[in-house]
Amino acid sequence: MEQYEKTMNRIWTLTTYLSNVFLFAIMMLVVVNVVARRLFNAPIFGVTELACYGSLASAAFGLAQTEWMDGNVRMTLILESTSVKSGCFLNLVVNLVGLCGFSYVSYFLILQAFSRLTNGQLSSELRFPMYIVTGILALGFLLLTLAILAKLILYILRIKHKCYSIEAPGAESKPEEEGK
Repeated sequence: MEQYEKTMNRIWTLTTYLSNVFLFAIMMLVVVNVVARRLFNAPIFGVTELACYGSLASAAFGLAQTEWMDGNVRMTLILESTSVKSGCFLNLVVNLVGLCGFSYVSYFLILQAFSRLTNGQLSSELRFPMYIVTGILALGFLLLTLAILAKLILYILRIKHKCYSIEAPGAESKPEEEGK
């Protein structure tokens, strides 16, 4: 189980690095645009659109790591008021529902990306192919779905090994006894 968590941590860390690359590129683009506009009176054409698409890509690739580390906002009142064993089972159910929902969203984003590929839709300012932007968003949601599936598997493994815990997979936690 430990090896599984380490492998998943490595995978989601890679997606976070990709997210950071997009953030850095946006930052450099904005800095170069400001310098070019102030010093040479020549702003970069389409910088706003590029910054928007880069932000979208950065967020899309950061979703999986955020989900894996329980960084998303969620209600923990019920989890904290139940036993650890019940909380583990509740996490299992919640992740199953999330898996179904985000599988649905990912599927339709992939369909939309293929639709934009076939109809040749372009962005308004830069005439950039929109299937790439939609495809990156679909990939981000697909990675999020896979992260939820990985957490679901982790909770199943925790229940199977009677190692009940509601802690995030990356957190160092000691399994608690059943009676809380």
